[in-house]
Amino acid sequence: MHPGKTELNYYPAGKLMIFILPVKKLDDAYLHFKQDLIDNKLAGLFMEQKGHYIEFTKELNIQNVYLVSFIVPIAQMYAAAKHFAAFGIIGPDKPDRLIIDEANSLRTKHMRVFTTHSGDGYYALLFQELTKQNYNAVIESFIGKLMKT
Repeated sequence: MHPGKTELNYYPAGKLMIFILPVKKLDDAYLHFKQDLIDNKLAGLFMEQKGHYIEFTKELNIQNVYLVSFIVPIAQMYAAAKHFAAFGIIGPDKPDRLIIDEANSLRTKHMRVFTTHSGDGYYALLFQELTKQNYNAVIESFIGKLMKT
């Protein structure tokens, strides 16, 4: 800090970011990872929401997943991402993506579409229950998003 000069500090919170990770099952390895994040104060306000992994390569494949959300202050993003990598959760060899966005984005984005790791298709993460009532609308939305890419 320099005398007479105003500096803005956003630590510890500032802008809050959200790390979203698709998890196939909430097993002991995941629970250990989550507890370690809490113990190291790298993230908080966890949400484990049932969702779906929709993949389209040669055919349509839908799997149930948990979409685990971690709220991370912007000042802790690097440390939290390093922690995820150290646990083998994220990395260039991992097919599932860690999504990082502004924390309030979950209110408006219910589906996110990505290119598959191998590049031969697309997949979406659906942040809501897939029911008989909304199935057609969800699949149409997924295909519509594919047409825009």
